Amino acid sequence: MAKYTYLNYKKFNSFIEHLPEEHHDQFKAIVQEGQLLAKTSLQASLDLADTLAQSISTVVVMRRTSWLQMSGFPREVQSTIEDLPIDTSKLFVDLTDAY
Repeated sequence: MAKYTYLNYKKFNSFIEHLPEEHHDQFKAIVQEGQLLAKTSLQASLDLADTLAQSISTVVVMRRTSWLQMSGFPREVQSTIEDLPIDTSKLFVDLTDAY
């Protein structure tokens, strides 16, 4: 929505020529402020998406680490398992949800 709003404000620039000369600066200021607000809103949405992606990654790693620590495996085995890639079709994924 923010990108759509930004593009709409950009299209307003074509209406400036239809306004009286004394209102051009005021109209330009309104359009620029609207574009700035739309850009700020879009950046906030992107930042939120980045934060959520990082949070999900952190939760996955924490869950996996917690499960390994509680598994009772020797430390050497835990280190080996920690180095394996996270994949839903491997390791003990089917069993971890049962605990």
